[in-house]
Amino acid sequence: MTAVVQRYLAAKRLDSRPKTVDRFDLALGRFVAWLTAAHPELNSLGEVAREHVLEYAAALDGMISMQTGRLLNRRTKEGYLAGVSVFFRETGAWGWAETPGRPLLLRGELPRRARSVPRYIPEAELARLMDAIRELPCPYQQTALLVARWSGARRDPPSGGRLAGRLPRRHRAPADTEWQDLPGAHAPAS
Repeated sequence: MTAVVQRYLAAKRLDSRPKTVDRFDLALGRFVAWLTAAHPELNSLGEVAREHVLEYAAALDGMISMQTGRLLNRRTKEGYLAGVSVFFRETGAWGWAETPGRPLLLRGELPRRARSVPRYIPEAELARLMDAIRELPCPYQQTALLVARWSGARRDPPSGGRLAGRLPRRHRAPADTEWQDLPGAHAPAS
């Protein structure tokens, strides 16, 4: 199985960036390792069926990240499944005899990527912002800022992730000017 994966990675190196090939290597390596442990009766990737891939997708929910020691996050699972899906789709299109010869997952069956979560604004800062908006003399500015506030500001912090609860402190001004502190932003905790 690993020989087929290595052949595929060699083919991908011809038209993909090294980081993309590394992602395929990781995704396919994890899949083959799981497949070998969960289904030792399979001798080649050509014997893999759709049910095996669906079982793998369910097994990802309980797998531990090698980097963090915690359960895999949603994006990592999506990346692994996408890599496996693309592998079977492309090797099927290329007519490789060592693979099933058809896609085992369709695009619509892959987990959908979640939209990004709007930035959190703490209650005290949100109240100050709303007061400042109300004091603006121009109704157009008020409306524009209210629309921006309604479309993105949240009252609760995000529920995790490496940027949870952090606010940007600096903003890049146009052209080649200096970085500017955002009013009301706090310095990062040290």
